[in-house]
Amino acid sequence: MTSILFQKEGPIAWIIFNDPDHLNALTDEMGREIQRLVPLINKDPEIRVVIVTGSGRAFSAGGNLDIIIARAKKKAAVNQREMIHFYRQFLSVGEIKVPVIAMINGPAIGAAFCMTLACDLRIASTTAKMGVNFVKIGLSPGMAGTFLLPQVLGIPLASDLLLTGRTLLADEAHQKGIVHRLFAPEQLREETLKIAHEIVANAPLAVQTAKAGIKRHLHQMKAALLFESKGQARCFGTKDIIEGIEAIRAKRPPQFSGM
Repeated sequence: MTSILFQKEGPIAWIIFNDPDHLNALTDEMGREIQRLVPLINKDPEIRVVIVTGSGRAFSAGGNLDIIIARAKKKAAVNQREMIHFYRQFLSVGEIKVPVIAMINGPAIGAAFCMTLACDLRIASTTAKMGVNFVKIGLSPGMAGTFLLPQVLGIPLASDLLLTGRTLLADEAHQKGIVHRLFAPEQLREETLKIAHEIVANAPLAVQTAKAGIKRHLHQMKAALLFESKGQARCFGTKDIIEGIEAIRAKRPPQFSGM
């Protein structure tokens, strides 16, 4: 099964996470495929808007827990190098020249939620949940979360989410401006397409130039990824990350020791 589906509907392209049995948890294969698609999209003059979403009942549950456990056995330098590469693959959606809409059809957690912040618009189902739960599993934030959350949400809300790891329901996410529009699950696709077609109706060069101006600050993200990768490399070597994963799997509160 292909982990990423790519579809075109006239001027609108779809990038779809396609591992519903695992709630579309992010994998290296997914990242490689997204990064491969970006230059192809940028070279296609027919594509005017890209929509990113997930198959099944989730946008993406975030990091794959088995992969996280495997990283606990690697050296810090290896983890740092690999995590920078891993996150850059998914964040390459920010390099797409046309507007990118994250259609959040269900849970968007951890690194997956951060990825939606690299998109231009976030349209969500009323049943969606969002949050950055890194600290709850004994891991410092990644996927440029320490950069994107303050940029998009502001420092007070970013601090709340990054330090508590709490999950937001769709209504709160909409009220706080994290999500631009909110629709019932059965209306989500149709209404997202209406927004996409509203963008398509505008002058392409004008839209792309507007997006480029809005995104000028993203050149600063490189430093954030370096900082985050160092922090995560340290966390992968702790007992707390093993405890965090085991607690999630056992559906119990973690007992962190700081070791």
